[in-house]
Amino acid sequence: MEDIASRYADRSVRSVFIYVREAHPGEYLPPHDSMEKKRAHARAFVEEQSIQRPVLIDTLDGACHNAYGQLPNMTWIIGRGGLILYKAAWTRPDDVEAALDESLGGYVRRRQDQLMPAYSERMIWRAEENERFIEIGKRAGPQAIADLFGGEAARKAFEE
Repeated sequence: MEDIASRYADRSVRSVFIYVREAHPGEYLPPHDSMEKKRAHARAFVEEQSIQRPVLIDTLDGACHNAYGQLPNMTWIIGRGGLILYKAAWTRPDDVEAALDESLGGYVRRRQDQLMPAYSERMIWRAEENERFIEIGKRAGPQAIADLFGGEAARKAFEE
């Protein structure tokens, strides 16, 4: 997503990352019980993942996450005037880029081709990313991996 954000920045596309909560808290990164801890976890995440986009930190009670549907890894593209151009429950960069291209192309062509917007909803498929999630989950601790994949996976992940 960092690459997409930088490549589309010159086309009036602004991208932000909203840090809402630890998706799978564990012994090393427990659930947030203060904004101070939440900010510290967000800073560590930004550094570990090399996030270049502006990062907004949700309230402790998750007001933003609740308002936008509590989806686990969501992406929204919101156009001028607040029009929702794209909403996904799971961020898949190739799909986000296709949606950006479709939306921006429509704005460019709308007058010459007499285009009108139309709402669409669809299901996409994504590959399992278990190895990646286990690697990321290590930062939170064995409990985070056990919650997702079971105790045996957590034991193996921390044996190495």
